[in-house]
Amino acid sequence: MDSEAMSLLNELSAIHKKAKDTVAKLGDTGVVWQPGAPDTNTAAVIVTHMCGSEMQWIGEYAGGRPSHRNRESEFKQPEKTVKGLVALLDKTEAASRAALAAHTASSLSRPAVTGRSDYSGTVRDCVLHALVHESEHAAHLELTEQFWRARK
Repeated sequence: MDSEAMSLLNELSAIHKKAKDTVAKLGDTGVVWQPGAPDTNTAAVIVTHMCGSEMQWIGEYAGGRPSHRNRESEFKQPEKTVKGLVALLDKTEAASRAALAAHTASSLSRPAVTGRSDYSGTVRDCVLHALVHESEHAAHLELTEQFWRARK
């Protein structure tokens, strides 16, 4: 694997580890608890959404494997256990690893085929989009875990 692709995967792995550690702290009861603030989500929804987005932006747009993503279902029917969320993160990371395995600095620079009229960028841009998105949601997870601990 190219060193740049490996670096990108290492960043994804660190985010996934943070997410796994956070859902483990929450436990099965905590991952389905929703903070009382408006426009918040459960940890289960956040992780399910992170994985759906990663499968689209890296698996499909960078790797060429159709994701068949249903974004709405990520919010309505998330994985609801720590074990299931960890398995989903592991499965998603394996798919991202497979999607990036053959990429080089040169192929990461090629235009991405997304089928979206609102997006034009390179394969690298798609991976970076996923990293930024997941970093934001990893922070949301940490806040949710802090609210969970403070609820008592």
